Amino acid sequence: MSNLLSVVIIAKNEEQFIQDAIKSAQFADEVLLLDSGSIDKTCEIAKKLGARVENQVWLGFGPQKNRAVDLAANDWVFVLDSDERISSKLQSEIITTLNNPHVTDTQLLDSIIFLAKI
Repeated sequence: MSNLLSVVIIAKNEEQFIQDAIKSAQFADEVLLLDSGSIDKTCEIAKKLGARVENQVWLGFGPQKNRAVDLAANDWVFVLDSDERISSKLQSEIITTLNNPHVTDTQLLDSIIFLAKI
């Protein structure tokens, strides 16, 4: 990829969902889990799958997601909820967009939201 991508996930006690979410995002250059005090195996599972795990006391949904974006290592960031999955079709569209960031695809933009750091 010509542009590097971080996928960020906020979570607390999501051990039943986190594995599939992370696996669906492993094509990205970085997967970041921002945990807010899990007492289950969420962080352990994420680390085993190669995700970077950071901790943050719960700030509220918007501020927590913004904090995750701030911690991302890359300029292109995809925010994924722990109960969501990136399909192979969506993965392909993301990679195409990263390789041609000046091309606008309204259907793609309706399906996903990219946050670019400024």
